[in-house]
Amino acid sequence: MLQTYLAPFLYGLSGVTSTTLGLLLALTGAAGIAGARAGGTLVDRRGAWAAFATAAVAFAAATAGLALCGALRPASLALVVPLLVIWAAAAWAVPPAVQTRVLTLSGPEHGPQTLALTSSAVYLGASLGGALGGRLLASHGPGALPVAAACCAPVALLLFATAGHRRAALPCETGAPTA
Repeated sequence: MLQTYLAPFLYGLSGVTSTTLGLLLALTGAAGIAGARAGGTLVDRRGAWAAFATAAVAFAAATAGLALCGALRPASLALVVPLLVIWAAAAWAVPPAVQTRVLTLSGPEHGPQTLALTSSAVYLGASLGGALGGRLLASHGPGALPVAAACCAPVALLLFATAGHRRAALPCETGAPTA
């Protein structure tokens, strides 16, 4: 939701102009590439859960920091830019962990279909985030966006941690007779 409304958020926070916005978008794009690379490396070294948890905590911290910058309006770009870089890197460090977890749960036989559904879910989430962000922006202003985004991280951690628990308990997969 914050990505969709980054322009009004940054304008309200620091008075960012369209020229500066372009530079910041390029910077966050580069940070996202670095985050995806770091996320993949972390998955390889420590596993999907550690990678996801690290990214979620960094994301929540960065968005909370951006929310706190709202109290400093106008916030200095020297404070905002490092938070934006961490936010973008953390957001893009998530996909390698999610994809690894999804592939582990689905198995190689259903992997391609599961990854396709995961991609669809990402776009559904982006559209829902845009809709929710638009309502928050209209009703509470741009400062509400990072607060709401930061609140999503604990929910994501819970969902990631519990994904597959119900699946493992299905009788047809435990060797128990099915009806």
